[in-house]
This record gives sequence, structure tokens and C-alpha cells, in this order.
Amino acid sequence: MRGESASRGVAGLTVLMVDDMQPLLSAVRRVLLVRGCRRVDARTDPRRIFSDCRECRYDVVVLDVDMGLVDGVAVGRALRVAGHGMPILFWTGRPAALDGVLVDLAPASVLGKPCPLDDLVARIAGLSAQATGDPCSS
Repeated sequence: MRGESASRGVAGLTVLMVDDMQPLLSAVRRVLLVRGCRRVDARTDPRRIFSDCRECRYDVVVLDVDMGLVDGVAVGRALRVAGHGMPILFWTGRPAALDGVLVDLAPASVLGKPCPLDDLVARIAGLSAQATGDPCSS
């Protein structure tokens, strides 16, 4: 039941995912498309995020926090400085490390990984709904 609700919530969304693990990106991209996302761009190179955001108005950006030499939180801050206000979901193996860090990046949320795909889909749907003022969001 929860997965069905989340599926309706991502229908028609455009999502940008940035993570250094290509197999994970590919699998999650396929799931999001099956669940109804209109477009899901998956990138392993976070340097492309700025050109991607100029070319497409994403509903939600999913950022890995620890991408080797690149800090996902720093990328999120740079997006805000550049004027991009879309919700950002920070996806990390160490969610407790971000407690209190994201206050200036709203709308933003943190999700620990690994996690059930239904949780990821629901969080993306929830962030998008909050950003659009959907009164049915959870």
C-alpha cells in the first residue's frame, strides 16, 4: 500500500540523481521510471549538476553526500548560491553526521542508505509535494 501511494506521488516528476556508484544509480533510475517519473537523469560526475540544472527544471535532486573528492553537501550549497531552489534529498551512509547541518539548505531532507526503495520513492514524493504546497503530502 505504501509503495502504491509513493508511486502516485512521483508520477510525472523530473529527478536528478548524483552518486558515484553507477550500478546503484542505474537500478534506482529504472525503479523511478517504472513508478511513473517522467524523467530521471543519473550522473556519477557531480560537476555536471550545474549544466543539468540549467537545461532542466528538476522537481527533486538526490545527492550522495560522500562522492570521493566531492562533498554532496557542498554541491547542495553551491546549487542554492546559484539560485536553484528545488528540494534536495541527501542520500548517505552516515545520516547522523548531517544532524543540524542542512538548516540553510531547505527544502532538503536526509535519507540513510542502504534503504528500501519504497522509502526512497516516498521521500522523493514527499519532498516534491512539500515544495509545491500539496496539501495531501505526508
